[in-house]
Amino acid sequence: MFDWLHRKEPHSVLLYSPCKGNCIDVTDVQDEVIAAKNLGDGVAIVPYEQQVCAPCAGTIILLYPTCHAFCIRTEEDLEILVHVGIDTVELQGRGMTAHVKVGDTVKAGDVIVSFDTSKMDKIYNMTISILLWKEKRFHFEKPMLNQQVTRDDVVLKGSV
Repeated sequence: MFDWLHRKEPHSVLLYSPCKGNCIDVTDVQDEVIAAKNLGDGVAIVPYEQQVCAPCAGTIILLYPTCHAFCIRTEEDLEILVHVGIDTVELQGRGMTAHVKVGDTVKAGDVIVSFDTSKMDKIYNMTISILLWKEKRFHFEKPMLNQQVTRDDVVLKGSV
């Protein structure tokens, strides 16, 4: 009867590009698991630089020791998974550096991971995927698809 008392107003959420590059749809990523949206929907950035920044503010809740992926929980309780490269888990951390640890609070634009392709034993596709991990209640737009982006560009926007 009084459900309206517990309803929250829709809250706007903006996710920024983690680096300078070209924004593509997640379905265009050359990784079957990511392209099939098995880890969530989102976008990917073909990077022009070797630093990966937080796409939003929140808390680091997951950072693989290999630095190939991390997850940020936002204040809206969204879990944003950022996956760095294709098959880069094979590197076992070679050429990858973490700049944060699990439990750290970050803001959009903070450097989370960097990579040095000269220290990798072969050429890897370093496409960076920004995924709404297991998220169904976030309705969003992808305003920058097939465009060049910088860290200041919103690549996913919507509300919860």
